[in-house]
Amino acid sequence: MWTEGVKIRAKADAASRGRQSAWITAEDRSTHRILRCELFVDHISRIEVLTTTRKMYKDDTERLDIQAFDKVGNIFSTLEGLGFDWAIREEKAQAASILKVVPFKDSGLETSDTLKEMEDSGEQTSAILVSGVQTGRVTVSARLVDVGAAFGESSLDNSVIISVLEPLALSPSHDIYLAPKMTATFLLQTFKRNEVLTIPMPNKSYK
Repeated sequence: MWTEGVKIRAKADAASRGRQSAWITAEDRSTHRILRCELFVDHISRIEVLTTTRKMYKDDTERLDIQAFDKVGNIFSTLEGLGFDWAIREEKAQAASILKVVPFKDSGLETSDTLKEMEDSGEQTSAILVSGVQTGRVTVSARLVDVGAAFGESSLDNSVIISVLEPLALSPSHDIYLAPKMTATFLLQTFKRNEVLTIPMPNKSYK
């Protein structure tokens, strides 16, 4: 364990199979105020892939995280430092990928030092960023690499199905009032980043 300013980093090392706990204390030298935190160390019994949505649009980016549970259902506060294998499997073979992984260093998002270090060394962590490339459905799976962290020394994995959709809108989008025998023309539009594109009709992909 080491300290840097007000930060503390501790490495958990469980020597036995049972649940263990330890107390971490910190004292403010000026006020002599003491803070305490009880730290529990246990093995992982199962994992789940967490998503904010199972449907996303092309060019959108979503973060996927792993949530881990012990054998009685308690949720681990952090999985930092553990390695995972992520895989994306498409239901049908396509010329272009439906979903791609985006490195955190290319996203501009703030991440922890541990995640950055593991990503720079080529390791995958408990969180990834994915971006929609083409429409379709894919299965995203994650597997715990550090078997020693798992209960029973078994491999733990979980998967979710994510659909990538085309963002569509009709123009005009407001209410239109017509007299008998009058016609109105609508445009089918999609969005790519900050650009609005009109889809030529008729189109076999839309009806």
